[in-house]
Amino acid sequence: MPRDYKNIKKDTPKKESKFNALLTFLSGLSLGLLVAVLVFFYGNELASYIEIERRASVKTSKQNELAQVNQSETDSPVPEPTFTFYNILPNREVDISAWIAKTPETNATLDQEGNYILQVGSFKKERSADRVKAKLALLGFNAYIEPGVVNGEGTFRVRIGPYDNLKKLKSARERLLANDLEFMQIPL
Repeated sequence: MPRDYKNIKKDTPKKESKFNALLTFLSGLSLGLLVAVLVFFYGNELASYIEIERRASVKTSKQNELAQVNQSETDSPVPEPTFTFYNILPNREVDISAWIAKTPETNATLDQEGNYILQVGSFKKERSADRVKAKLALLGFNAYIEPGVVNGEGTFRVRIGPYDNLKKLKSARERLLANDLEFMQIPL
């Protein structure tokens, strides 16, 4: 015979009474207060008892260590450290004057006729080079990005030029300096 599932009463869970919830809360609160009162009145005594026990155990372990150290000291003396670098360094003098690069005088290169480019920056990320190129475009320069490799890493150089006229070169240099842009002049 078919069964009517529509009108079946479901078992509703029994609701806890408010009294049970209040009783649980109050019992937890009273237990917490009891522990707080015990710690307040007997906390110092308990702490001193624990400290005495800890000191005793630490004292015995330290005494054992000191006895072992004293015994090992009497067996063999500790050698003084010897450092050899005091003797090595004076014998290893290197002349670095050959390594110091001579900086070219910028005035001498400005007075000479020829083609020059101005490198405004060299960046590891192309995005940074694009930002400088955009800034130069706002200042009226026709800049370009030249990819390169330095120490095995890719670089992107922002350059303007070439300039074959010294008057235009000096004008470009002055505009870059007026806008706080550092550059490097490279002869071609």
